[in-house]
Amino acid sequence: MELISTNLNTYYPEVVKALKDRNPEFIRKTAAAAEKAGADYIEVGAPNGPSESEELKWLVSVTQDACDLPLVICWDGCRDLADVLKTVKKPGIINGICTQETADIILPLFKDLPEGWRLVLNACAKKGQEDPGSRIEEYAPLMRQAEEVGLMPERIIIDPCAGELKTNPNAYLDMEDAMDAFTNVYPESSFVCEPFMITSGLANPDPLKAAFVTMALSIGISMMKADVFDPKIREAFFAAQALLDEGDGLKGYQESLK
Repeated sequence: MELISTNLNTYYPEVVKALKDRNPEFIRKTAAAAEKAGADYIEVGAPNGPSESEELKWLVSVTQDACDLPLVICWDGCRDLADVLKTVKKPGIINGICTQETADIILPLFKDLPEGWRLVLNACAKKGQEDPGSRIEEYAPLMRQAEEVGLMPERIIIDPCAGELKTNPNAYLDMEDAMDAFTNVYPESSFVCEPFMITSGLANPDPLKAAFVTMALSIGISMMKADVFDPKIREAFFAAQALLDEGDGLKGYQESLK
């Protein structure tokens, strides 16, 4: 199980402010702290707009100076993604594709990227297409297009998010069904999820986040995106790994308590 820190994404107003002010000290401290907290990747993103690519390049540069973790490039529409990727020192993950339009921009770039690069396919459930069969059918052309540029299914990470519990009470169950469907067709693929996305807008979400982390790990989620500074998420993440005997799960749990 790999843990992706979301602490340098635009979810957080302080990150947006640091980008606007070009405050490298805040970025360095956050990146170093995320690495110390046990993150395997740091996701970086910039607000969508005319300066997105320049802000993202600056953020990538400062983050890489502060830690050795590979990056998840959260791409939000800038047309200069290829230019941004030139500043990344080691293979990471591009997050990601959710439409044919974004696929047409991102997938051709993989022809020139090192093999270690991976991609997130955001297989979000859409109204009228919540059942797994419809979602598989919708994303099959994108998977074929990825293979044409040499990006095989084992390098594609699927986000099977089925919406928020607030609007879809079956969101977790639908996510599990989607994972089963994708695994049957693309057995080499891996999966990523984010507790915040499924509990967004709910009162007292912490118990739900903790339960979600444990349950998601138990059904085969191999990557988790989260605020790595949230003690409840950290405890749930490392505790679940200990219970599921993932690597040195118990050792990791004990280390996380220090």
